[in-house]
Amino acid sequence: MLKPQDTLIALKYCSLFANQMQLALSGRDISDVSSYRSISDFTSISLAEVSRSVKRLESSRLLHRHDSLIYPVKKNVQEWLIHGICYYLPIVRSGYGRGVPTGWNCKLLSSEMMAPSPGWVWEDSTGEGEGEFIQPFHQSVAFASKSDKWLYEVCSLIDVLRGGKPRELSIAKEMLEKKLENVRT
Repeated sequence: MLKPQDTLIALKYCSLFANQMQLALSGRDISDVSSYRSISDFTSISLAEVSRSVKRLESSRLLHRHDSLIYPVKKNVQEWLIHGICYYLPIVRSGYGRGVPTGWNCKLLSSEMMAPSPGWVWEDSTGEGEGEFIQPFHQSVAFASKSDKWLYEVCSLIDVLRGGKPRELSIAKEMLEKKLENVRT
């Protein structure tokens, strides 16, 4: 059975493959940053839990291993995010305050959707926004998103899928599909 951190781990692998060109330009290879240790450092999830998570993701067919590298199964990840996560990890609102903007309040997302007022934020005292607290699908989402633009955008879209209205869901699904198209496996 999948756990909330499994979604974050799967998305981090997707992010690595979506950003392969930037890695190559910086002189690094995908194998340099896809080790369990690197994923643990990027997500602030323990090394042992990353290992267990990858095993669950492989048995769920969201990741697969080939030539000692771990690859995301893009279509399966997309299906999980679009059709399953809203039921498994529904949105939970928990107050108001300072945090990292998410949902349509994420400044990296550009669409015709108007951001709600008050906006949604992941609770974080160093965050640049203020609004209604939305609990992320895993406690490490805000940390992992700070250093990964692609991951931040996708996690913000996932929050829309977890708690948005029908029109918002339709637009978020399209945007998420486009983001996942860039995952080169």
